[in-house]
Amino acid sequence: MGLLYLPIALLISIILGMAIGLFLTPIGTLYKDIGTGLTTVLRLWFFVTTVVYPALKTFPYSLLSTWHPVSPILVGARDLATKGVLSNFEPFFVVSCVSLFGLFVTWIIFKLTLPIIIERMSA
Repeated sequence: MGLLYLPIALLISIILGMAIGLFLTPIGTLYKDIGTGLTTVLRLWFFVTTVVYPALKTFPYSLLSTWHPVSPILVGARDLATKGVLSNFEPFFVVSCVSLFGLFVTWIIFKLTLPIIIERMSA
């Protein structure tokens, strides 16, 4: 039954990625250093997230997985794929709502800044 909810977890991760991308796109078109810095940050982000390893339970490392915004989505998708149940529903739900709200806000900001970006690029 949990595999039926797995596409929802994957969709939430796509929505979070789109929100972050829509936030960084106007900045990245104006300042070329964003693209260079983003590759460095994404390499570190991969090792910080719980993609490769399960969430750690000891004190200093548990804060990393608790406060990381992508961690509840990845852990939820992993739990749905392997166990069939969502073990931590509250963090997953909070991050999902924040992702949906963030996508809405960044879409509006993107639409508002698009004429300014086009004007600066043509000048």
